[in-house]
Amino acid sequence: MDSLNLVKTVAEVFLPFVVLYYALITEVIEPISVQGFYCSDQSLGRPYKEGSISNNAVYATGGLPLVFVSLEVLYFAVDLEVTEPFIIRGFFCGERRFSYPYTDSTIPNSLIYGTGTLPLIFVIVTAYNVIPLKKLYRVWVSYAFGISSIYLFMNILKLFYGELRPNFFEACKPEWPGMNCSGYVSEFNCTGTNRKAAIESMRSFPSSHAGITTFGMLYLIIFTQEVFINRNNRYHIGWAIFQWAGFLWAVYAGMSRITDNKHHIQDVAAGFFIGSTTSYWVAYQWSGLGEIGNPKIENDGKSKNHVITHCSCQNGISVGKPKES
Repeated sequence: MDSLNLVKTVAEVFLPFVVLYYALITEVIEPISVQGFYCSDQSLGRPYKEGSISNNAVYATGGLPLVFVSLEVLYFAVDLEVTEPFIIRGFFCGERRFSYPYTDSTIPNSLIYGTGTLPLIFVIVTAYNVIPLKKLYRVWVSYAFGISSIYLFMNILKLFYGELRPNFFEACKPEWPGMNCSGYVSEFNCTGTNRKAAIESMRSFPSSHAGITTFGMLYLIIFTQEVFINRNNRYHIGWAIFQWAGFLWAVYAGMSRITDNKHHIQDVAAGFFIGSTTSYWVAYQWSGLGEIGNPKIENDGKSKNHVITHCSCQNGISVGKPKES
């Protein structure tokens, strides 16, 4: 896959997410302009009724495309994991930092992916009856978009950075013209029998394991803090233990990549940074967890809307005076 096709595919994959997200955001934004009315206008005087089709059914139907798009993003990101980097860094023959033995991962990929998807299940199960459905849907969509974005972003970084892993020599078993060890080797071929391991040995920066686990666990920490602690103004030791467990799991997952000779320290540090900053941004800027955790913000925002304080009919015309409270 060349760089042009990569950019095109990324745009095609993420465009539905962007459209869906902004469509969801516009549902909770006050109108830019508000029309007036006549007191005698019967078309505006009908009784309020609940919708024949519930919001649950509408959101469930609208969520089906999101499921398919998420699967498309996941497939594309996984496909990038077995794509040879566009830029491959060279090495010095016998360079020690690339000479560590190849070992299996302490934490398998399936467990890391499970950590990334856990908040999607946790949010629905624990908060379905706690926060309004529209806000819950916004949280779910924002997280799905965020975790897909960070996973794809880190895989793209690996393609363009091409950092060699600590186990590069054993996994790749490189050969180059002349096999001269006196200088820097920039062109080589991997002769290792495990093709996937050979490709992975050239994709060290940043650590996806650290990024995904940090993103997922920090989001869970923020979610539980805002929804179950700040919102109710009630502290519970159980949530503190849960949050600490999530934090320690993220740290352990990242550090295991160093002890398993899969990543350098700077790779894991970059994964921690990308995962934490992205998670914080998604939680507060996209999901709006700060507003959920502090209902006063929402109420203050509503109180600033135009309130009709004077309504009288003169020649059939209603005059409303907006008041800022």
